[in-house]
Parts: sequence; C-alpha cells; structure tokens
Amino acid sequence: MRDIDDTKAPLLEHLIELRKRLLLSFGVLVVLFFACLAYAKMIFAFLVQPLLAAGQGKVIYTDIFEAFFVEVKVALFAALMLGFPFFAIQMWKFVAPGLYAREKKALLPFLLLTPFFFIGVPPLPITSPCPGRCTSCSAFRVTSVGSSARRFRVSAIT
Repeated sequence: MRDIDDTKAPLLEHLIELRKRLLLSFGVLVVLFFACLAYAKMIFAFLVQPLLAAGQGKVIYTDIFEAFFVEVKVALFAALMLGFPFFAIQMWKFVAPGLYAREKKALLPFLLLTPFFFIGVPPLPITSPCPGRCTSCSAFRVTSVGSSARRFRVSAIT
C-alpha cells in the first residue's frame, strides 16, 4: 500500500471533483426527499407511537400550515438518514486520496462501526424501556386549541 496517492492534481481539478460529488449527493437527497414525502404520514405515525402509548391521543397543530411543514420536515430528516451512507461514501472518496496510510488505518474503526450505529441507534428512543419519558412530558401539552395554544407556543419560544 502506498503511503499517499502519488498523483498531483491542481486546485481546479479538486474543486471540479468536489462539485461533482456535492451535486451527486444533492441529487440523491432530492430523490430520497420526494420518495420519503410520499410516505411522510406513515413515518410520522411510527414516530408518534411513544406519545400514543403515553396517552396523548392527538397531535395539535397551532398554525395553518404546520401540518404540511411537519410532513416536509419528517420527509427531509428521513431522506437525510437514508442518504447518509451515500453521503459518507462520497465524502470518503473525496478525502481518502489525500490521507496517509496510517491515517486511513486510524479511521478504519470508525468506518467499520458507522453502519452499526447508523442502524442500531435511531430506534433506541422508541424501543428503549423508559415508561416515564412521555408521561412526564405530557404535563406540558396544550389542552385547548384556541388563543391559549398560540400563547403557549409564543411563550415557549421566547
């Protein structure tokens, strides 16, 4: 294994390669976003399961377009999560030629553990045995949908 990539590329070639990888990653993100937007209600229903188990029977939207923006945010975060392995590979392909062999070996444990943490950690908040996590937060819920809900939201922001 060579210590470092022997090719000498000018700055412009590096910028062209970076642009190519960023555009490819952005294209994958857009495709995944629209695919996840089609399933945003099902993803949101899965994410709300701990609230339903704690007795919170409904979700209250306090703004006119809030339900739409919640679906968009759910789709965006789902697309980012699904696309992260691709983004990480693109980042690695851009950075790896400039690393020494010992630096690549130092990153090897992180590269091997990334799929485990990517798959294993996100379900933990939903599946972990912590029964009081949602019931203690239910004291903060809004009980009416009138102007008090708007006051609660504004006072929570400021």
